[in-house]
Order: sequence, then C-alpha cells, then structure tokens
Amino acid sequence: MNILIRTFAHGLATATMVGVLALASACGSTGGIATTAPSTTSDLPTSGGTSTRTSIPSGSTVTDGPISTTPISTDAGPPTCQETPNKLTTPTREPMITVTQGANSWIANRATEPLALAVYLDGSGLASQGIGEATKPLAEMRLGYVPSCVLVWAKSELQQLAILDMGDPTITDQGTTTVTYQPEGRPPLTISAYALGIGDQYVTSGKENRARLTALIAALSKPFANAAPWTPTRLKIVAVTPTVASEGAALVWPGKVSLQEVLVRTLGSNRCGEVNGDDAVAVLETLGQRNVYSRWTDAGTVFGLSIGALVPGQPACTAD
Repeated sequence: MNILIRTFAHGLATATMVGVLALASACGSTGGIATTAPSTTSDLPTSGGTSTRTSIPSGSTVTDGPISTTPISTDAGPPTCQETPNKLTTPTREPMITVTQGANSWIANRATEPLALAVYLDGSGLASQGIGEATKPLAEMRLGYVPSCVLVWAKSELQQLAILDMGDPTITDQGTTTVTYQPEGRPPLTISAYALGIGDQYVTSGKENRARLTALIAALSKPFANAAPWTPTRLKIVAVTPTVASEGAALVWPGKVSLQEVLVRTLGSNRCGEVNGDDAVAVLETLGQRNVYSRWTDAGTVFGLSIGALVPGQPACTAD
C-alpha cells in the first residue's frame, strides 16, 4: 500500500510540473512567469528626471515585476537631460572647467585669444564664438547653462582622461588644446592634447582617448550653440611693440584710467593690464567692429593694443 501511494504521488507531481511548463511556454511572460528575453536597450528614469541608458544582455531573465534601475552597462557618450536654471546670471566665481582654443600657431594670439569655454560650479558657463584673431573684431561671447547630468558625466570623464595617453601627432605648427578641471578642495587636473582633431590620424597611441576628449568638449559646448550673447565686463589690454599699422585712424583711449596706469604688468615681453566696469564698456563702444589689434592714442602717445575678453575668475596677464 505504501509503495502504491508513493508511486501515485510521484506521478501526480510529474504531471503537474509538465502542465506548468507547457503553460509557461504558451503564455510567454504573462502572469509574471520568467522567460528569456532578447538583447534590448531601455531608458530607465532616475531621480531628477535623468534617463540612464541600460543595456540588457541576451539571455538575461526579465520579469514583469519591478526592474532595477542600476545600469548593467552604460553608453560611452554623454547623457541627455532637459534642464534649465531658475535664473541664469553672469558667474562670479572662478571657473570649474576651462577649455582653450587650441588654435594653429600662425593664428594663436595670447593677447586676444579668449577661452573657448568656461563652466562654473552651478552649471552656468561662457563660450566664445571665435578664436580671437588679431585681424578680426572681438569674438562674440555667449552665456549658457550645462545640465547637471552632463556636468556630472563630464567631471567623471575628466578624472579618467587626466591619467590617459593623448598621443603625440607627428605634425607641426598646430595648437594645443588644454582642458583644466578644478575639483573642490583638490589640486586641478589638466589635460593637454596637441593638434586635437586635425592630428588624430597621426598618433600611434591614444586615439580613442582623443576621441573621448573631443566628445566631452562637444557635449559641454552644445548648450551654447543658441545661447544668449554676453558682453564682457573685463578686458585684457596688451601693448604691442613696436606699434604696427592698423586699418583706419588711431582710436582715442576713452578710459578714466590712463594707459600708462593700466599697462603695469607683463605678458611675455609685452606690457599688459586689464580694465573693468565703466572703462571696459567705454573701450568696447570705442572699438566697435574694429579689429582687436588697433592703434590707440592717449595723452599724445600712440599705442598698438591687442584687446581680449576675460571671463569671471580668469586672470588677465597670463598665458591661459
């Protein structure tokens, strides 16, 4: 009798299991039954409205219950998020991230070259729409905002890229792009890439790292494409000697402070200084659309001056 009961129970359990498996096969994932899913990618919302691109490998088990928002792997590119500040105003502190122009050696001009980009701790930033050529008017600056998700990603990328090889292109007469990141309470991180972009095909190592750096700069610069124009309130003034000819008559220096009093520091071998506030406004109005290198007169003396825009927190008479 005991043998008969055990045999019957075993047969019932087997039949039940076969039925359940058949039902699962017919219904797929209906009813919360686990199935094998193909590889897919989904946008998973996280706090703050940011979407995280999460890749689900082939052969993973997916259920119709709650899905973990911890990404298994993430895309190499920057995240995308829509975010605007409550009120966008001119920054007042030193920049957290700066990017130089990296212009060709025959165009680069330490006296007139603005920063390509300056991003501040709160996400506000300033970007130049030109490289500061001496034979062109002052480049337009724009005030914009980098979304927090992009900024967090960029800071992580910069920490990784700072210790990676950027290669050494075998070409000459190109500029060096320098990206500086100033973490709070820690020494700054600096990444320099010679001939970034134009020289990438000539490196024997670090090509992938150069591509990542280019993508990072593009992501930080993107919000400024249609941003509002910004008028600088500080200007770098550099005397060029000997004075060379410039188009048009010499301009009359409009500042309340004389040029002799302004040009009290040096940039390389040139006299250098800065003006701000009302004097900066007056100089910009007088310069107008004239080239950033022009001749000026002050108290009967003729000066050849190169003029460059300064962002908040940027020193005037240094090479950066």
